[in-house]
Amino acid sequence: MISAALLSDLESCQRRGYYSRDWLPRRLHPTELTRQAIYKTLCGSEENTIGEVAGSAVMELCANVGLDLVDTGHLYDVGLHHAAIADLVATWARERLGRDIGVPGDQDIGNHVWESSCLCQPAAARLVRIVLVDHFSDERTLAESRSWFTLGEIAVYGCPMDVYLVCLGQSRGGKRHSAWSKGLLHPRNRQVRFKRQASKIEGFKETWVPIWREDHQEISRETWLGQMERDGVLQDLTKSFTVEPLSPFHRMEALGAIQRKADTLSSLTALPDPSYSACDWPRPCPFRSVCFAPARVTPKDLGFRLRVGE
Repeated sequence: MISAALLSDLESCQRRGYYSRDWLPRRLHPTELTRQAIYKTLCGSEENTIGEVAGSAVMELCANVGLDLVDTGHLYDVGLHHAAIADLVATWARERLGRDIGVPGDQDIGNHVWESSCLCQPAAARLVRIVLVDHFSDERTLAESRSWFTLGEIAVYGCPMDVYLVCLGQSRGGKRHSAWSKGLLHPRNRQVRFKRQASKIEGFKETWVPIWREDHQEISRETWLGQMERDGVLQDLTKSFTVEPLSPFHRMEALGAIQRKADTLSSLTALPDPSYSACDWPRPCPFRSVCFAPARVTPKDLGFRLRVGE
């Protein structure tokens, strides 16, 4: 089995690819945990309260897998915080994508099987990705459009892909700082509003109280999202672009690269040397605890989860 995640791990560090081939991270970064919950809910839930289901999926993953926290913060509070974010993002995504959402089927690539990491709209023959980011930039957009998670999937399935970037804001103390998670509440009429970064909203006064979404479930998700849109912050925190199918030449080139890299990964029998420059950037490697243990250990020794059977 090969996937965009395994190819990315192999390219960042052969040792990481070697471990990822057989082992899943012991815990999940809050952003990845939130993404998995949203994907699972969009594919499996037909309920109108999809946001509530997504929030519950976050808490279930927190309990069964756990959070890999770089920032300080109480685990339960951080989990509840991201559950509230998943509630809103899943509701927003359902409104834009509809109910016809699934996961592309596995595809044979030479002697290997490609396992998709994206979503799809079967009726429209389109692939879909939802990417949760800290901030927008031209560099991030370009990187996402050329990653294995995009080009690899397009090469395998021969379909265009719609990529939705959702900006959650900076993470401090385990919490995200954007309108997905915080707002301003009027102390008397209990109206929630959001402040633009670029300009001041007329009518704001110091009496408006900063609030976290998870602390105010009496404010419906529809009210919260509707006010985000009216204040203009929803448009500021989401963007999308389409990556068209590859030309026949570039598709064959990409499929050949996938097969060769998969062959390399399956042929690794001895523990490869580490790539120290990739241990903590652009995101900490989930296997760094194995590599930097005082003595030689295996992922099994530190409680990592076997990939087989997942």
